[in-house]
Amino acid sequence: GLVIPHITRKLVGIDYRLVIPFSALFGAVLVMIADVVARIVNPPFETPLGAITALVGVPFFIYLANRKGGK
Repeated sequence: GLVIPHITRKLVGIDYRLVIPFSALFGAVLVMIADVVARIVNPPFETPLGAITALVGVPFFIYLANRKGGK
C-alpha cells in the first residue's frame, strides 16, 4: 500500500491529478497479482497476501532509503 504511490510518481510524474487515480489502479493490480501468486505458490494452502506484497515493498523501500541517504 505504501509502495504504489512512490512507484506511480516515478511513472506518471508529480501531478497529483494523475498520481491519485493511477495509484488506485496500480494498487488494485498489485493486489490482484499478489493474490494469484499467493494461490499458486503453495497449493493447496494459500500464502498470506501480506507476505507476497512485502516481496515487492521491502526491496523498494530499501532502494528508497539508500537513495535518500546518499544525498
